[in-house]
Amino acid sequence: MRVVILGYGNVGRYMTKALTDAGVEVVQIYNRSKIKHKRIPTTSYQKKIVKHAELYLICVSDEAIKGVSSLLGKISSKSIVAHTAGSVSSDVLASHHKRYGSFYPLQSISKNSKRIRTKNVPILINGSNKKIEKQLKKLAKKCFSKVACISDDDKIKIHLPAVIVNNFTNHLYARAYDYCKEEGLEFELLTPLISETAHRLEHSVHPKDHQTGPAKRKDKGTIKHHLEQLDSDPELRKIYNYLTHHISRYHEDS
Repeated sequence: MRVVILGYGNVGRYMTKALTDAGVEVVQIYNRSKIKHKRIPTTSYQKKIVKHAELYLICVSDEAIKGVSSLLGKISSKSIVAHTAGSVSSDVLASHHKRYGSFYPLQSISKNSKRIRTKNVPILINGSNKKIEKQLKKLAKKCFSKVACISDDDKIKIHLPAVIVNNFTNHLYARAYDYCKEEGLEFELLTPLISETAHRLEHSVHPKDHQTGPAKRKDKGTIKHHLEQLDSDPELRKIYNYLTHHISRYHEDS
């Protein structure tokens, strides 16, 4: 399957590498601004998109998907157009194309994602019909070991807990980092704790089973001391207080 990548941000770069590493032919990278690639022809929005690909994979922001899909114009009636967004239905492509789907990597992808092993990244697939879904699944299996067909509704639903476990927890890491820096402490001392907490999830029926800390124990003395430490940071104090109350209530019957 010959593929055109539309958009060369974090996800576009990651998908290009995943596909080419698996021996899939990426015939063009199409991007808003000028880019360079050692092996793959590149072009910008001012130039033409090649018309001989079997898959056009749109790797842009959620808001830009529909506009980019309209740029394709008339492509082969056998071509598939798909996007990589988790929180957008594949139907957004239906106004411009009859054969469409989504090809969503359920992973946090950033500039450092070269280190992410594709075998550990679930790819969630759907298509406008079963035949297209089968084609996308076949391609995905060349690059990734965890491939699942999923409805648009379920894909959008799972995007919400994905944001909670990744984006929200990472923000807490950032706030903890800031606190350590302000207090002259080494944040790196916490990284083994972060790793252990994540590792436990691989061997647990429910994350609730591994909850520890003063909120679960209802250790009022420690909680009070922590809140006093945060008097100079009202925003972090508010976050700490809210989560403490929530954890305490969640474990009332434990």
